Amino acid sequence: MSNCLKKLKRKISFWKADKQNKKHKHFNHMNSGTVVGEKLYCAHSNKKLRLNIIEVWDVRGSSFKHVKTVKLSRLPKSGGFLTWADYYKGEWWLCFAFYGLSNSKTVIVNSEFNGEEFIEKEEWVFPAEIIEKWGRWSCS
Repeated sequence: MSNCLKKLKRKISFWKADKQNKKHKHFNHMNSGTVVGEKLYCAHSNKKLRLNIIEVWDVRGSSFKHVKTVKLSRLPKSGGFLTWADYYKGEWWLCFAFYGLSNSKTVIVNSEFNGEEFIEKEEWVFPAEIIEKWGRWSCS
């Protein structure tokens, strides 16, 4: 087995939302995460509160400090729940899922992040052949 596939032997850091802290009351679960530079960006949707947000942590060295919550109140125009966010060649790609009979409305949004907000550039839907394979699920 290559070195990059060996199991992590020890925990490097840990972070837990303090539900008594007003800033953390919306935390439910993280859907996905990607590290860009020294920051971890996690996609988070909270269906109960109708929130789509990206949580940002500083992950330098062995620290793990929550930096900010970025609300996606204007993304996407079509709605949905943020299931993943990824960064590739200077651009952000975000997936907003719908489920059940509405899953054909699931979209991928190409956006830019200016440090404070994500701004939509383009939006795509999935081909019918892909949606058919999901059944009542989605891209999450």
